[in-house]
Amino acid sequence: MTEGFFLFWFALGALGAAITALITKSLPLQLLIFILLSGCLLFFSRQIVEKLSRGKSDLQTNVQALVGKTGIITKAVSPHEKGLIKINGEEWSCVSQNNTVLPEGALAQVESLQGVTLTVSPAPERKVG
Repeated sequence: MTEGFFLFWFALGALGAAITALITKSLPLQLLIFILLSGCLLFFSRQIVEKLSRGKSDLQTNVQALVGKTGIITKAVSPHEKGLIKINGEEWSCVSQNNTVLPEGALAQVESLQGVTLTVSPAPERKVG
């Protein structure tokens, strides 16, 4: 949680106290409104943020966007041993799907990911013409 996010709830509490000051001159009431409003907003901030961000969780991260991409094997992949694949100028550790041997220089397609290790298979052949 950043300081700005944390202070935002106090700013809303102060706004509530300012509105109360327009209605009444009672300083204890203004202070009570500030404390209650700020406290409730702090306490319920997680639920408020989850409601506001609902439906936005299906965005892909950069790593998830690699699924389906084709890269070049820079370190051979053999059964039960990790290799390396280069995609978009970055090297990633990878394992072979179905324990297929992928030699260095071969094209491979990313099928899935587990943590930061990509699961790859031989890239489908592309016909020229």
